[in-house]
Amino acid sequence: MRLLLASILSVIVFVDLGTGCLAEEFLLVDQSAWPGKLLATRGENIESFWQRGASVDQRDVPKIQSLTILPDGGLAFCSGLDRSVILLRNGRESQLHHGGSLVRQVRTDINGDLYWSGLETPIDSNPIPDGYIHRRRHETGQVETLITFSQE
Repeated sequence: MRLLLASILSVIVFVDLGTGCLAEEFLLVDQSAWPGKLLATRGENIESFWQRGASVDQRDVPKIQSLTILPDGGLAFCSGLDRSVILLRNGRESQLHHGGSLVRQVRTDINGDLYWSGLETPIDSNPIPDGYIHRRRHETGQVETLITFSQE
């Protein structure tokens, strides 16, 4: 079933909702939607789950590229085209982080810590800047840069 979904929707991301149901449920990202859209699978059906509003903060691009589930059941996502990590709880967006490099991916680990990557695209003949992996600790909310990596 997952292969069929991928071919129908082109680029999607699977996040296991962990609902404890007998049937698997997944949250999917429609990366081509503007504004960004989340879809949910219910058995063999795909239903619209949530869509970003068109009037987001002017610094943010209203798409969704990468998505992860948080320990409290909320979601964290990024557009891949701006500098923000967005939280979604109870149908409402809030900005967890803005600044630094372009946020390309978000992930959580088994402890509930949230990770995101920051990366710039070089412009013209400028040198390629370093990239970063950041972590927000679930227990304390402390944000730190874990890794700096070279793109050269």
